[in-house]
Amino acid sequence: MAYLPLMGMTLFFFSLGFNWVVTLTLLGEIFSPSIKGTATSIATVVWWITDFITAKLYFISNDYLGISGTFFLFASCCIAGMIFVKLFVRETKNKTLAQIQALYKAKSE
Repeated sequence: MAYLPLMGMTLFFFSLGFNWVVTLTLLGEIFSPSIKGTATSIATVVWWITDFITAKLYFISNDYLGISGTFFLFASCCIAGMIFVKLFVRETKNKTLAQIQALYKAKSE
């Protein structure tokens, strides 16, 4: 049980390290060239706002939950994010933009 906060912290920092790589790669693949600049700009602003909220949430949760509770909270968020990606983000390797758009369009209908 003593290593559980450390495991949670590791999962959280893993998310921070690969967060921007996955986000920018995914953004580059899902937007058509006609709106890619605007859509990527909006997504990046939202991304930085949520990063700011996360940084503020750390100090607030640390005051109320303690260090272990804070890492459990953030690890839970990382696990929820992994589940979300596994369920809703489709594989786009070796697919064209038209195929990717058709994949997400078919999923939403």
